[in-house]
Amino acid sequence: MNKKLIAVLLALVLIPATLFAVPVVITWEWTVEDPMVTTFRYQVDGEKSSDWTVVDSSVTSFTVNGIEGSVAHSLYLQQSYDGVNFSASSVSTSEPIVTEVPAAPVAAATVEPATTVEPAATIEPAATIEPAATVEPAATVEPAATVEPAATVEPAATVEPAATVEPAATIEPAATVEPVATAEPATSATTKPADVKDSRYSTTISLGLGASYAPSGIGSFGKYGPRAILGLGFNNIWTINKALGFGLDVSVAYDPLLQTSVSSWPSFISTIFSDFTTTFNKLTQVASVYVMPKIDLTLGKVTVALGGGGFLFYSFTDNLISQKYMYGAFAKGSLAYQVNNWFSVGLNGGYSWVLSETTNPQFITGSLFMGFSF
Repeated sequence: MNKKLIAVLLALVLIPATLFAVPVVITWEWTVEDPMVTTFRYQVDGEKSSDWTVVDSSVTSFTVNGIEGSVAHSLYLQQSYDGVNFSASSVSTSEPIVTEVPAAPVAAATVEPATTVEPAATIEPAATIEPAATVEPAATVEPAATVEPAATVEPAATVEPAATVEPAATIEPAATVEPVATAEPATSATTKPADVKDSRYSTTISLGLGASYAPSGIGSFGKYGPRAILGLGFNNIWTINKALGFGLDVSVAYDPLLQTSVSSWPSFISTIFSDFTTTFNKLTQVASVYVMPKIDLTLGKVTVALGGGGFLFYSFTDNLISQKYMYGAFAKGSLAYQVNNWFSVGLNGGYSWVLSETTNPQFITGSLFMGFSF
C-alpha cells in the first residue's frame, strides 16, 4: 500500500511540472519608411557582433518557432543604406505568457459500509417457575422441596467485531492527460527601425591593377605602361544627407616606365622570363602619391566617388624627363559595388596633368580594384 501511495504522490508532482514549458511562435514585423534603405540586420535577445542575420530591404518580418513563451524575448533590428554602416538598434519585446497550473484533483475513495452484523440470537428467558402448591397446614409441615434455581443462563455468545473492512480498492489516478496541443499564440510585434544616424563613415583599403596612357608620351618613354595602386579611402567623413557626403582619398601608385629607345613592351614581355635581371633593369621605376578630397555618393549598394587633388612623382632608377621629381594636378572618379558589409569591387579612372614640366605632359589612368572596408 505504501508503494502505491508513493506512486500517486510522484504523479501529482510531475503532472503540473510538465505544464511550465510553453513553446510559442513569435513573429516580428517592421516597415520600410525610407526607400534609400537597402539592408537590415537583426538578432534575438542580444547584440553580439557575430550573431547578426543580414537581409536586404525586401525582408520585413522574422519568425522564430518553438521558443520559450513564459519569458519575454526581444528583437534587435538595425538598418543601413550601404550594407556597411548600420543604425542604432530598434528593440521590440514580446509579452511573456503566464500559465495557470490547476490544482490536482483529490479523488475521495468511496468506503463501502461494513457488513451489517446480525444481532445475537434472542435469548429466551428461563421457564417460569410455578409456585409450589399451597400446603394445607398439617402436622409438621415439611418444607417445600427446595427449588433448584433455574438453569444458569449462559450469556449470549460473544459477538466478534465485524471483520475489518478493507477500504475500497485504492483509486489509481487516471492516466496523465496530455494537455490539448497548446495553441501557439503568434505575438505580432511591429517594430519601426531607429532613425539612421547621419554618420556613415567607413575606411576602405583598396588594391588595384591597371594601365596608364600618355597621348603625347612622357619624354623618351612610350605612351603605355602598367600600373599598380594601393589606396586608402576615408569615406563620408562629413555627410550632408542620406546619399551625399565628403571624404578623402590617399593612394600610392607604382609605374614601371620603358624607354622606347631601349626596348618595346612586346619585346620586354617575351624576354622577361628568360633573362629577368637584364630585362627588368631596362625599366625606370617610378612611385607616385595622390591626395584627393572627394564627394561620396551612396546609391544603395553602389557608391560613386568624384574628386580632384595633387600628385607627386619620384623616379628611383633614372631621371624622369629632366628631373627626378614631378608634380601636378589630377581628377579621378570611381564606381564600386558593395558585395557585402566589408568587401567591394570597382573601377576607377583618372586624368593627370604634369605641372613641373614646360611641356606639361598629360596622361590617363584606369584600373580595376577590390576594396576591404571596416
